[in-house]
Amino acid sequence: MKIKYSDRLKNAVKHWEQSKKKPAFIREMAQLPKREQSESYCKNCAGMGVHYVTFTNGGAFQSPPSGNAPTLYWDGKDKSQWREGWYSVDNSEAYECPTCQKYERATIDMDTGEVLR
Repeated sequence: MKIKYSDRLKNAVKHWEQSKKKPAFIREMAQLPKREQSESYCKNCAGMGVHYVTFTNGGAFQSPPSGNAPTLYWDGKDKSQWREGWYSVDNSEAYECPTCQKYERATIDMDTGEVLR
């Protein structure tokens, strides 16, 4: 299934990558097993109502950067312009799913997962 992303998400990724010259990775969510999917389950966002994007500010490194900053490992398979390796994370944001719009224009606290309005 081809996943659909909101224009807001696509524009944010494009702006970040063009202005910062650093990658922004769209995180994929694992789908629930079919037997656990309800009728209202959205396959576009794995029932989350949002798509997560991680914006980076450094990398690719051969090993995780030192310090307390969050990091992300990228295998380099989906975006050929970004190399495989460790990236330091600037921030992560959630964007509404255009299919179910469960949390349209919601803000998600990335530490707790709580939906903030």
